[in-house]
Amino acid sequence: SQDTTLGEIWAHGLRNPHRFSWDRGGEGLMLISDIGQAYIEEINVGASGANFGWSIREGTFVVDHQNQQEVSALPANDDTFGFTYPALQYDHDEGDVAISGGYVFRGTGASSLEGQYVFGDLTLGRIFMADVDDLSQPGQAAFEQLRLIDGTTETERTLLQILGNRNRADLRFGIDDNNGIYLVSKQDGS
Repeated sequence: SQDTTLGEIWAHGLRNPHRFSWDRGGEGLMLISDIGQAYIEEINVGASGANFGWSIREGTFVVDHQNQQEVSALPANDDTFGFTYPALQYDHDEGDVAISGGYVFRGTGASSLEGQYVFGDLTLGRIFMADVDDLSQPGQAAFEQLRLIDGTTETERTLLQILGNRNRADLRFGIDDNNGIYLVSKQDGS
């Protein structure tokens, strides 16, 4: 209950909330990217009093405290525990292992991105988008990978290729006053 907690704790149960941002339009959602441990990367919608489950849950899985490299399915009575689950999650099967939170695009010049939450994987530099309206709904939101096109050669390239075939992107995102989204890599300083 609120009586037994510290008043300055707004929500808890995040493992490594790497970045968070607010949608500057729509419902004004707070979106929190949470780097997982062994299996799951998450986007959570901020909510006062929420328990996002860490270290008992990783995404929508139960963490085995005897071996934290193991997770299992949720129990049948899971709704009795009161956890708030991610709006979006992905596993490490394709090599993406550290989510990098981004922003909802509310800028100009890219109408196909309007209302899309743009985020990525810190390590591989893959960039994704999910409809912010889907993130506010119950269940897991769908997302898709964005393609990067080299404006000079009109060919598709990965961020790692653009960075000179490095083995790590260290991808971060930024936003300007006009809601334009920027990709930043700590690897090459640009």
